Amino acid sequence: MARVLILRADEDIAATAKRLISAGHVPLSLPLQAIVPLETLPPAVESGCFAVTSRHAVPALAQHFGGDTRTIYAVGAATAERLQAAGFADVRPGPGDAAALAETLIDAGEKGPILYVAGRERTGRLEAALDHAGIAWTLWEVYETRPLQPCRDAVAAALRDGPPDAVMILSAAQAVAYGRLAAAMPDLLPQATPLLCLSERIAAALPPPFRGAAAISGRMELGALFERLSET
Repeated sequence: MARVLILRADEDIAATAKRLISAGHVPLSLPLQAIVPLETLPPAVESGCFAVTSRHAVPALAQHFGGDTRTIYAVGAATAERLQAAGFADVRPGPGDAAALAETLIDAGEKGPILYVAGRERTGRLEAALDHAGIAWTLWEVYETRPLQPCRDAVAAALRDGPPDAVMILSAAQAVAYGRLAAAMPDLLPQATPLLCLSERIAAALPPPFRGAAAISGRMELGALFERLSET
């Protein structure tokens, strides 16, 4: 049994905590991000299909395109499940990585135009891959991720029984934010604490002193991180 620190936004913590508990671990909560919807309207363009790289984009898509029968390509299984729960029928899950989602679109024979529904903060890897493949796309930004800076008292309250046994880091932004926080509070967040990173790209975003503690997932999914947890 391990005490695992979750850094996700509040609305994402419950599902992750439930999975940790079912695996026999103890979840600890310290959100370093907040998800804020943007009141934007979809672009006035015709699209042959949709691409969605986060489940945080689903509410806007459901609000403006509820019941739409066009194909939706989801970045991974969790986003696909959220889309299906919102009532979309033709949902195709990708491999869990935005750049790899482009391969899914290419293999499916999509030529565009694609309406890409996403957050304001993103890697740009899907856009670059689509451009390289010559597939037309239009971007619709529907939410943004804002950083949170918990004070020392908040961190101490989250870790009231001592430092965590491991920390889950699921984005490059979380990696940067955690590195800053741990550097400022080394007594609460020791540098040697194992950092469960969802990808090599995320691990590379850690400040140099913390990269040696990174345990990188073999696949872009939470289940693979749990496997790494058992190895730490």
